[in-house]
Amino acid sequence: MNALGIASIASVLALAAVADLAAQQDTLVATGVWVRIWTAPRAGDPLTGSLKNVTSDSLVLELDDSGQSVALARADVAKLEVSQGRNDYALVGAGLGLLVGAAVGWEIGGDVGDIGDGVFVLLGITTGGAVLGAVIGSKIGGENWEEVPIDEIRVGLLPAADGVVVSASIRF
Repeated sequence: MNALGIASIASVLALAAVADLAAQQDTLVATGVWVRIWTAPRAGDPLTGSLKNVTSDSLVLELDDSGQSVALARADVAKLEVSQGRNDYALVGAGLGLLVGAAVGWEIGGDVGDIGDGVFVLLGITTGGAVLGAVIGSKIGGENWEEVPIDEIRVGLLPAADGVVVSASIRF
């Protein structure tokens, strides 16, 4: 095998090793992140709020409904999810509203004697349907959550502009 072939194989192996290391990177769950936590002693609905502090044995969560802080033992955490932002269905709602509005406008506008008035009715109902659909679609959207496996949670310090920030890293 020539030197070019050996170099190519070595490059592929090095890239595979780098990709494997990148896949093993920790997912950081920093303080201030919006989380949803299920605990073993508490059955039912999860606790939702902003992660305020992480220590080696506990998580402190500021609850969204009361603003009250709650300390949770890390051993009691059964499931942890991190918010990835809200889903917004305004565009989908506008599209569906436009289609429904066009169908209704076509039916009603076709019954109007004058063609100009029929087109005006069609456009008006279609536009109204699109606006109403966008409003309804924007209200339907919910929080998008990503589960973070809690096989191993570690506490660490990260540099920040005004000092350091306590963070938790969760390996999966």
